[in-house]
Amino acid sequence: MKEQMQQYLPNMIKYMINSLKSTDGVKARYEEEEDRVLVFDSLDDEEDEEKSEEDITECYQDEDDEEHEGIKGLSVENAFLEEKEDTCNSLGDMAENIGAAFMPYLEECFEEVLLMVDYPAANVRKAAVTSLGQMCCMLYGVYEQTQSLEAKTSLLKALELCISNFLRIVQEEEDLLVVMATLETIEMMLSKSGPAFIVDQKYVDGVMTAVKAVMESKVTCQCEEEDEEDLQAEYDGMLIEYAGDIIPVMAKAVGGVNFSPYFAAILPLLLDKLKKNRTVAEKSFAAGVLAETIKVLGVAVDPFVDHLLPALTHVLREEHGEVRSNAVFALGVLAASGDTAVFVHYPTILQALSTAFVSEKEPLVLDNICAALCRMIMANPAGVPFDKVVPVIIMCLPLREDMEENITVFKCISQLYAGNCSVIISNLSQLIHIIAQVIGMEAIAKEAQETIVLLLRNIAEQHAEELHRSVVTLPVELATRLQTAIS
Repeated sequence: MKEQMQQYLPNMIKYMINSLKSTDGVKARYEEEEDRVLVFDSLDDEEDEEKSEEDITECYQDEDDEEHEGIKGLSVENAFLEEKEDTCNSLGDMAENIGAAFMPYLEECFEEVLLMVDYPAANVRKAAVTSLGQMCCMLYGVYEQTQSLEAKTSLLKALELCISNFLRIVQEEEDLLVVMATLETIEMMLSKSGPAFIVDQKYVDGVMTAVKAVMESKVTCQCEEEDEEDLQAEYDGMLIEYAGDIIPVMAKAVGGVNFSPYFAAILPLLLDKLKKNRTVAEKSFAAGVLAETIKVLGVAVDPFVDHLLPALTHVLREEHGEVRSNAVFALGVLAASGDTAVFVHYPTILQALSTAFVSEKEPLVLDNICAALCRMIMANPAGVPFDKVVPVIIMCLPLREDMEENITVFKCISQLYAGNCSVIISNLSQLIHIIAQVIGMEAIAKEAQETIVLLLRNIAEQHAEELHRSVVTLPVELATRLQTAIS
């Protein structure tokens, strides 16, 4: 309904604000009352369902002692906590989906939800953080559409409040799930409203400082408890992945050259996670983050090549396919993103990929090797021996698992065909059979399909006889696909 919701908003917002302000369900427990076990104790899921209240005593420990004389503790019924959590989530969703029509209610909603980031219950805090991020993204969308002074002023104010609170939460919050939600919200805000997010250098500095602290396991929620070390380590890994997701998104928002100093600070931590003694998850995570960040850095990656290349080529020998796949992807984007500092290493990269190809059995990794070779050709054709590399590319086709790489592969093949590459021309029949298998596949993105169709039509126009000889050898269904695409 989006803007059509406007007529219903006054009453809805009124009740939702009242829900956030409400103290219904809060109960005092007096000293003479029998002690009760509380939900904030470490209970399993079944025990949680049996409880109807949560303890919020700690949040009032600093209140006036006389005012609370005789009160042993405070608790709140779970139903009221769930209502506040749901209200925060709903307000964020409404702001995000309704857009400009939500503006008259934004300030009041924002202020009330902001108060919830310090609420005693973790689920409410988590919902409040996510909701605030959605409101900021909505404001950015409205400002982009209207360029109004009101939207800009509101956006800058909201960002100032959100980012300062989010950075405090990452550093000081004890509940790990709240910190995860906060990091995820920061990543979302960067993705959707990056230009506004980086308007102030202190935001960039603050976020990258927080990311580095998480990756070094220095934030409050990462303090291990001796009896839960295994569980803490698992959660720690998840938290670090949330922090890592911010790195390439921030690099894109800031720009490759401007992000270089931050990358220099983070790089040793990522390379450390590629070492032999690290877990499969850590290696896969580090290689993936490096790949996505290198792709954004572009030529700004040149100063880091001597650190990246040995680490990535070493990971190609890892046992786990996902790790090898991410390492191959990272090598490919490294070869394509850099400049002369990378080009001089083409023989080394080609040798590493060749060695990997010979022994590789995993379809996903083979797809990535194919795409990496294609990236190298498009970035620096003079550095690649076509007679040795192009046959390997053709052998890898059609791609079997990483369908997203079809755009990379067929852009490269189209470039080679347009340049009258002799290896492509001599393998036209095989290439036509490959095209017949992939053309019209739903799993292949529209841009890749358009590239494939254009390549096929060029072949039909310039090599009609070869096309005809190939088509007659195809099954009827595949031949029909080709004829349909050509016409």
